[in-house]
Formats: sequence, C-alpha cells, structure tokens
Amino acid sequence: MLVAVREAGEACRQDMGFSGTIVVSQLRTIANDLLRARGVPRDEARRLVRRAAAGHR
Repeated sequence: MLVAVREAGEACRQDMGFSGTIVVSQLRTIANDLLRARGVPRDEARRLVRRAAAGHR
C-alpha cells in the first residue's frame, strides 16, 4: 500500500492536474486508515504515508 502512495506521489510531482491531486489525496487517506486498522499508531501511520508520498522507502 505504501508503494502505491509512493508512486502516486511521484505522479503528482509530474503535475497531473487538480483531479489527479484529489485522487492522490484520497489514496493517502485510505493508506492511513488501513495502517491504523492494522494497529499502527496514528502519528506513525501519518509519518509513514507522508514519507512514502515524498518518495522515501
């Protein structure tokens, strides 16, 4: 799931337009929710998603 966020972040940096930015935002929210459902603490989930969107592994 974080791979998808990472790739979506890369696509967003390629200037995919407003609609694409909305999709990326939704994907980040979903990834955060899935991490939380797996028991990852809120702050850690946010950090992981934020780092993935920035292109970090």
